[in-house]
Amino acid sequence: MFGNKIKKLREKNSLTQKQLADNLSVSRSAVSKWETDTSYPDIATLIKISEDFEVSLDYLLKEDEVMVDQLNEEMTKGRMLLKWYIELPLFVIAFFGITFILNRLFALKFNIVSEIISALIFYGVYKWLNRKDFSKE
Repeated sequence: MFGNKIKKLREKNSLTQKQLADNLSVSRSAVSKWETDTSYPDIATLIKISEDFEVSLDYLLKEDEVMVDQLNEEMTKGRMLLKWYIELPLFVIAFFGITFILNRLFALKFNIVSEIISALIFYGVYKWLNRKDFSKE
Protein backbone atom coordinates (compact mmCIF):
# COMPACT_ATOMS: atom_id res chain seq x y z
CA MET A 1 0.00 0.00 0.00
CA PHE A 2 1.98 2.99 1.29
CA GLY A 3 5.26 1.18 0.64
CA ASN A 4 4.41 0.63 -3.02
CA LYS A 5 3.29 4.24 -3.42
CA ILE A 6 6.43 5.72 -1.91
CA LYS A 7 8.66 3.40 -3.92
CA LYS A 8 6.90 4.29 -7.19
CA LEU A 9 7.12 8.01 -6.40
CA ARG A 10 10.80 7.70 -5.53
CA GLU A 11 11.62 5.74 -8.71
CA LYS A 12 9.50 8.05 -10.87
CA ASN A 13 11.62 10.95 -9.61
CA SER A 14 14.85 8.99 -10.17
CA LEU A 15 15.81 9.07 -6.50
CA THR A 16 17.70 6.45 -4.54
CA GLN A 17 16.57 5.55 -1.04
CA LYS A 18 19.58 7.46 0.28
CA GLN A 19 18.69 10.61 -1.70
CA LEU A 20 15.09 10.50 -0.50
CA ALA A 21 16.26 9.90 3.05
CA ASP A 22 18.58 12.91 2.87
CA ASN A 23 15.77 15.10 1.48
CA LEU A 24 13.52 14.06 4.36
CA SER A 25 16.23 14.13 7.06
CA VAL A 26 15.76 10.46 7.92
CA SER A 27 17.96 7.40 7.57
CA ARG A 28 18.11 5.29 4.42
CA SER A 29 16.94 2.32 6.48
CA ALA A 30 13.82 4.28 7.47
CA VAL A 31 12.93 4.72 3.79
CA SER A 32 13.60 1.02 3.24
CA LYS A 33 11.26 0.11 6.09
CA TRP A 34 8.55 2.37 4.67
CA GLU A 35 8.84 0.73 1.26
CA THR A 36 8.47 -2.73 2.80
CA ASP A 37 5.58 -1.59 5.03
CA THR A 38 7.64 -2.51 8.10
CA SER A 39 7.19 0.97 9.58
CA TYR A 40 5.67 4.29 8.65
CA PRO A 41 6.78 7.93 8.74
CA ASP A 42 5.42 10.35 11.29
CA ILE A 43 2.85 12.93 10.26
CA ALA A 44 5.38 15.74 9.74
CA THR A 45 7.42 13.55 7.38
CA LEU A 46 4.25 12.49 5.56
CA ILE A 47 3.43 16.13 4.91
CA LYS A 48 6.96 16.73 3.60
CA ILE A 49 6.65 13.67 1.30
CA SER A 50 3.31 14.98 0.06
CA GLU A 51 4.81 18.39 -0.70
CA ASP A 52 8.03 17.08 -2.27
CA PHE A 53 6.25 14.66 -4.61
CA GLU A 54 3.27 16.98 -5.14
CA VAL A 55 0.70 14.37 -4.16
CA SER A 56 -2.13 14.65 -1.68
CA LEU A 57 -2.05 13.15 1.78
CA ASP A 58 -5.25 11.41 0.77
CA TYR A 59 -3.35 9.61 -2.00
CA LEU A 60 -0.61 8.55 0.42
CA LEU A 61 -2.93 7.40 3.19
CA LYS A 62 -5.91 6.01 1.33
CA GLU A 63 -6.43 2.27 1.61
CA ASP A 64 -3.67 1.81 4.20
CA GLU A 65 -5.62 1.18 7.38
CA VAL A 66 -2.55 0.16 9.39
CA MET A 67 -0.85 3.47 8.68
CA VAL A 68 -3.97 5.48 9.44
CA ASP A 69 -4.35 3.57 12.74
CA GLN A 70 -0.72 4.34 13.62
CA LEU A 71 -1.20 8.04 12.86
CA ASN A 72 -4.38 8.11 14.96
CA GLU A 73 -2.47 6.53 17.82
CA GLU A 74 0.31 9.15 17.48
CA MET A 75 -2.25 11.95 17.54
CA THR A 76 -3.99 10.48 20.59
CA LYS A 77 -0.68 10.28 22.45
CA GLY A 78 0.04 13.88 21.47
CA ARG A 79 -3.32 15.02 22.81
CA MET A 80 -2.73 13.18 26.08
CA LEU A 81 0.68 14.85 26.46
CA LEU A 82 -0.92 18.21 25.75
CA LYS A 83 -3.62 17.56 28.31
CA TRP A 84 -1.32 16.37 31.11
CA TYR A 85 1.76 18.53 30.57
CA ILE A 86 0.19 21.77 29.44
CA GLU A 87 -3.53 21.92 30.21
CA LEU A 88 -3.35 20.49 33.73
CA PRO A 89 -0.73 22.96 35.06
CA LEU A 90 -2.57 25.84 33.36
CA PHE A 91 -5.82 24.61 34.90
CA VAL A 92 -4.28 24.55 38.39
CA ILE A 93 -2.63 27.97 38.00
CA ALA A 94 -5.80 29.54 36.63
CA PHE A 95 -7.95 27.95 39.34
CA PHE A 96 -5.82 29.36 42.13
CA GLY A 97 -5.60 32.69 40.31
CA ILE A 98 -9.38 32.97 40.13
CA THR A 99 -9.64 31.96 43.79
CA PHE A 100 -7.13 34.62 44.75
CA ILE A 101 -8.90 37.32 42.71
CA LEU A 102 -12.35 36.40 44.08
CA ASN A 103 -11.02 36.40 47.63
CA ARG A 104 -9.45 39.85 47.06
CA LEU A 105 -12.61 41.26 45.43
CA PHE A 106 -14.97 40.03 48.12
CA ALA A 107 -12.47 40.32 50.99
CA LEU A 108 -13.00 36.68 51.86
CA LYS A 109 -10.50 34.47 53.51
CA PHE A 110 -9.57 31.22 51.81
CA ASN A 111 -12.24 28.80 52.92
CA ILE A 112 -14.25 25.94 51.53
CA VAL A 113 -17.07 28.20 50.29
CA SER A 114 -14.76 30.46 48.26
CA GLU A 115 -12.94 27.41 46.89
CA ILE A 116 -16.23 25.82 45.76
CA ILE A 117 -17.42 29.08 44.16
CA SER A 118 -14.07 29.45 42.35
CA ALA A 119 -14.16 25.84 41.20
CA LEU A 120 -17.70 26.20 39.81
CA ILE A 121 -16.87 29.43 37.96
CA PHE A 122 -13.67 28.03 36.57
CA TYR A 123 -15.31 24.74 35.54
CA GLY A 124 -18.08 26.64 33.76
CA VAL A 125 -15.61 28.80 31.84
CA TYR A 126 -13.45 25.77 31.02
CA LYS A 127 -16.43 23.82 29.65
CA TRP A 128 -17.65 26.83 27.69
CA LEU A 129 -14.23 27.27 26.07
CA ASN A 130 -14.04 23.56 25.19
CA ARG A 131 -17.49 23.74 23.62
CA LYS A 132 -16.43 26.69 21.48
CA ASP A 133 -13.33 24.80 20.25
CA PHE A 134 -15.40 21.84 19.12
CA SER A 135 -17.99 23.98 17.34
CA LYS A 136 -15.21 25.29 15.03
CA GLU A 137 -14.55 21.81 13.62
